[in-house]
Amino acid sequence: MKIIFLGFLIFLLVILFYLDDNILSYSEEKEIDEIVIRSEMFKIEEYVSGLQLPVMIDFIDGHVLVIEKDGYVRIIKNGVLVSDPVLQLEVSNTIEEGLVGILIKNNDVFIHHTTKNLEDDSTSNWFTKYRWDGSTLRDPVELLSFHNGNGMHNSGIMIEAENGIVYGAIGDTGNEDGLFQNVPSGTNNYTGSIISLEAPMEVYAIGIRNTYGLDFDPITGVLWDTENGPESFDEVNLVQEKFNSGWNIIQGPSTNKQEIPVIDEYEYSDPEFSWEWPIGVTAIHFIESPLFPEYHNSVLVGSFHDGILYKFELNERRDGFIFFDERLRDL
Repeated sequence: MKIIFLGFLIFLLVILFYLDDNILSYSEEKEIDEIVIRSEMFKIEEYVSGLQLPVMIDFIDGHVLVIEKDGYVRIIKNGVLVSDPVLQLEVSNTIEEGLVGILIKNNDVFIHHTTKNLEDDSTSNWFTKYRWDGSTLRDPVELLSFHNGNGMHNSGIMIEAENGIVYGAIGDTGNEDGLFQNVPSGTNNYTGSIISLEAPMEVYAIGIRNTYGLDFDPITGVLWDTENGPESFDEVNLVQEKFNSGWNIIQGPSTNKQEIPVIDEYEYSDPEFSWEWPIGVTAIHFIESPLFPEYHNSVLVGSFHDGILYKFELNERRDGFIFFDERLRDL
């Protein structure tokens, strides 16, 4: 399983914090040049400098590909950032637009970026596959595209399943009110979904408002995601196949599940955890490595607003979390 999420945490978050024994975070005084480490197991070292708005990384041929929000794909070789990009794209670039996703599968490099329609100022999302020739990205193949967005809720994260299928997440693109936003009479343009990027098209989940985090549990094989809410309720979800996350009917824990319409065979379930006051939840990542045995029964979740990385302890069934504070037991 590709481990792009660890890079996503390193470059986008750069800071950490536990729910119990907490790892590290920005200082509480919001002094962004100070990192607070809450575990003796961690230390901070600069790996490379000179990047502009790095968003995500993945690994190829022993090197690191980094995407920058402004449209550049850069490569780090032997710990040195190469000055010339391996790919440059013209992108739209508001707060949630730009070059927003990368995933590498063998020598195929999947890219997700946004562009602006100058006639009506709408946003398009593009999922494209490139071939890595050892030095550049070439031979682009358009996989999926989504149009008429307002610049928000583009998502960006992609993931490869054990069977080799690559899935991409696309939010509601800011202004959609379609079938997969739980509007039975709405048009199905596939926004608000976790969807396979190559034929045959398979929609894994619907009702997705916006997500920056996907990862498969390496033990159970079950997908998890994070989801950004509006003014209330960011989520961590267990995403069984044919999952309905509930947007735009419900965000956070439901008070009446009967409100969720029946959309094909997709089934709603409540989040495994919610932040009532949104934290800007980002990446989610399981670590199953002999280098880090202490994390085998936990999952790391990042946040943007305060630059915190949380550690959640998994229960015995690995379908929810164990909390040591009574105030968290309501999920």
